[in-house]
Amino acid sequence: MSTVSHGLDATQRDALKSKLLSARADLVARRAEQLRARLELVSEVEDEGDSSLRANTEDELVTRVESEHAQLTEIDRALEKLQAGTYGLDEETGEPIEYERLLALPWTRYSVETQEALERR
Repeated sequence: MSTVSHGLDATQRDALKSKLLSARADLVARRAEQLRARLELVSEVEDEGDSSLRANTEDELVTRVESEHAQLTEIDRALEKLQAGTYGLDEETGEPIEYERLLALPWTRYSVETQEALERR
């Protein structure tokens, strides 16, 4: 096994890339389903009670879409960093992020220590 930059070997990088691509595909599929659900909500004939329920459902859908869009952006950023050779580095310190953390959250920008420090600020 050859060692590559940032403490990740080729097998680890391939595993992380696979996780990123899988998570991205899942999000894209969910977004397509959410779009279909939203179109169904809009096209339904409704009375006043249905209107209130539809508004709540649509609000939940919009909140979920916004959250998943942010996650998709982070995944795309991680894939770009993988391509550029800067993946796996803490964006605050420049130090390598632990492989176990990357496995748990492959699009993370920070090590556990940096993330905790940022949350304390």
